[in-house]
Amino acid sequence: MEGSDLLPFVGCSPVPPASSEPCKAPGMGGICEGLIDGPGGDGWRDLPEFAESLIARIADLFGAAREGLVCMCLHPRRPARASSDYRIVAASGRFAHLASQRLTDIDDPHVSASLSKALRERRSAIGERAATLFFPEPDGAGFAALLAGGEALRDVDGQLLTAFRTSIALSATHIRQTARLREFAFVDQMLGLPNRAAFIRALDKAIANGRIAGRTVGLIDIDQFVEINDMFGDQYGDILLGSIARRLAEALREHCLIARVAGDTFAVFGDDARVTPDRLHPLFARPFEMEGVAHPVSVCMGFVRCGEGAESGTVLLKNASIALKRAKAEGQGKSGYYSAAVGIRIREHSRLLHELHLAYERRHLSLVYQPQVSLSTGATLGIEALLRWRTEDGDFVPPDVFVPIAERSGLIVDIGAWVLCTALRALSALDRAGFPGLRMAINVSAAQFAQAGILEKLDHALDKAGIAPDRLELEITESVAVVGMKDVADLLGQIRQRGISVAIDDFGTGFSSLSYLDSLPADRLKIDRSFVALLDAARPGGRIAETIVSLGHRLDMTVLAEGVENEAQAAMLRALGCDAAQGYLYARPMPLEELPAWLERQQDSPGRGT
Repeated sequence: MEGSDLLPFVGCSPVPPASSEPCKAPGMGGICEGLIDGPGGDGWRDLPEFAESLIARIADLFGAAREGLVCMCLHPRRPARASSDYRIVAASGRFAHLASQRLTDIDDPHVSASLSKALRERRSAIGERAATLFFPEPDGAGFAALLAGGEALRDVDGQLLTAFRTSIALSATHIRQTARLREFAFVDQMLGLPNRAAFIRALDKAIANGRIAGRTVGLIDIDQFVEINDMFGDQYGDILLGSIARRLAEALREHCLIARVAGDTFAVFGDDARVTPDRLHPLFARPFEMEGVAHPVSVCMGFVRCGEGAESGTVLLKNASIALKRAKAEGQGKSGYYSAAVGIRIREHSRLLHELHLAYERRHLSLVYQPQVSLSTGATLGIEALLRWRTEDGDFVPPDVFVPIAERSGLIVDIGAWVLCTALRALSALDRAGFPGLRMAINVSAAQFAQAGILEKLDHALDKAGIAPDRLELEITESVAVVGMKDVADLLGQIRQRGISVAIDDFGTGFSSLSYLDSLPADRLKIDRSFVALLDAARPGGRIAETIVSLGHRLDMTVLAEGVENEAQAAMLRALGCDAAQGYLYARPMPLEELPAWLERQQDSPGRGT
């Protein structure tokens, strides 16, 4: 899609901008000006119509020929510093060929000099060959009109001329203010690019004009931009955004529409062959130099091909966002295309998230408890609190489906706080029921570790429930490492100093297990159920459980096996020296009201449980 092919979509003219801010993307002025024009033309595009009307009104009022031109600075908020900042916005008669030229490009010395003097000295001048009228605007800006044949204006009453100039200047100011409001609505004020609303509007125009097929919408999102801002400061992040905007504009402005649609997300609209990962990723291969330092940047990208049946610009952008989310889930520097299957998965995710919010608000989440027993004595050591979600129609949503959704959305922080308080209240209730001294294990996510004041929240929950810290165990996984290994290690150290124990869950299932295990202080190591299942299956994977038991003991940790389902597995774990276990062999997860009866039976006949 060539630039001239794109421009009709957005109603703009291929005129370069009159001036640009230092951080703004070059060459985007024409596109931006078109985007802020409404269908009726009540933005900057009204200025030429207004100026043409002005020439006619001056000529009619003073009996002169309709030959003249109007010159002004298109951006009065950025004061003109030189004649090059002014542009001829309308011209008629023998001056018609000067339309759209900069003042400095006019090849007629008399015209150029007359307008320059009027604008510089901010006053009108009437000569024999031409009359140059200066129109001062209330906001300090102003513009000039030159009309051929100055003799017609020589005998005009001065008060009439002043009133005329004032009326015209007020009209021009109104047009500028209207355009300025529309610019705030459709232009990103920091970068000077079209914003989200403008981009969607351009897509809608393309759809309405039947010129959408064969084109693609692409979204470009900067990896770890929040971390860049946190590390180097907001100003550095703004400079980086400006550098990226310039590079995109330099490479794509002749063929594509470029917009900033979110804080660190850019959108591109153009031909299928141009808006592709292979074309766009190389733009980020070279580092961005800022303040003398080369800064490499990684981006993720999401794309959607625009078909004939495209519903709206909003839907196209939403589908590109879906593809971007999928790409970001795969890691840094990834890209992907939207498809119907991807859309179904993402929409199912969104539906579940909405329902999960409602379930939390309406208290449809619950806890069940699974005992943990000593493999050597059969005594109950503690219980693990497990989260459950039963929908309004009675179906259970598996934790491995809804917990990741809660973690990615941040809802897990509120849910986690509720789990902590509820589980500790349950432990207090068991104490009153005659089963004191048990340990309560709860799972803690990376999002909870990242929140401010987690130590104070733990202290408050323990104090409110009247539970000693040494009866609480926090189960963590490798995912907490995203907070920062040193920060997590320091936090765990403070947690253990309080007497709270720490267990490492799902050990061996992550990619960095050994370095993670060596870095973080913990009391207990849990063998994942997938390795326990291999113990009596005569498969090589069973040796992993033996290695984990040995490794845990070498690091002065006790070892607990999850998912123990039969006596053979328990016997093998006992032979390996594993300390404790939980699983269906002993008890299924149960609601709190069923737990006292199980504990009483377990006291009467310690061992496997029932």
